[in-house]
Amino acid sequence: MSAKTNQNEKTSRDETSFKKDLERQLRAQLAAVTGGLAPEDYAQAWWDWYFDLTKQPDKQLALVQSAFEKALDTWQFATRAATGAPMPPEQQAPGFADPAWNVWPFNVYAKSYTTWATWLQEAVDAGSSAPDRGAARLRFATQQVLRSTFSIRTRSSSTRLSQSPVRIWFAG
Repeated sequence: MSAKTNQNEKTSRDETSFKKDLERQLRAQLAAVTGGLAPEDYAQAWWDWYFDLTKQPDKQLALVQSAFEKALDTWQFATRAATGAPMPPEQQAPGFADPAWNVWPFNVYAKSYTTWATWLQEAVDAGSSAPDRGAARLRFATQQVLRSTFSIRTRSSSTRLSQSPVRIWFAG
């Protein structure tokens, strides 16, 4: 009976150790995403933004109008780019400085990212009534969302080979 008890204790310690290690890894990943802040802080910042924006119908309307304008601009750009027109330099985002981003379809990716990032920042600014910590958290969170959504990394390279002209050039 003593051998079975020792076996159960060892199994229990292994499970406890595994759970603690898993929890530590999850907390580390969460800290990387949230900048070390509690997720509740971000949730509170989003709710504050939402409630501030609900009190301002004129800003809501301006955001909808801006979204339509930016969507139309992106579609117009995409149709011009499909004919081989390069992306004008004044519209290039800093992360897309490499000339390879001026070629279709990558110039459409760059334009879409730039347009959506601009609109998202407009939305954050519209709902943030005061420059406080919540607004700063919200700006940080939107930057994280933009980076992860479009897989943009430094030096204009994407983690997906098919979405980065720089990586395709180096892979070829």
